[in-house]
Amino acid sequence: METMTVSAITRIAESAARRTAPQLEVIGVTINAGGSDYVEILFDIRGCHRDPCQVVLGVFRNVAEPALESAIADQLRAHVDVHHSDGRAPE
Repeated sequence: METMTVSAITRIAESAARRTAPQLEVIGVTINAGGSDYVEILFDIRGCHRDPCQVVLGVFRNVAEPALESAIADQLRAHVDVHHSDGRAPE
């Protein structure tokens, strides 16, 4: 399986964010040097009372697109649930 590009990961993360919560916005995607399949995705939570209010997720990009989108959405849901349950963004 071919490893996904930064633009493909960004597109997939944006789709997962739209499905999860409209206040989430992809700010950036980082890939570790050395050809690793591990990436980190930075999201901003618009309308949050803290500034900046951000979430960083780590995922592997050597999976099929639907699996990557599902993994991102699952992690985002967990962060949004915590964010709404105590009024604070997760650390």
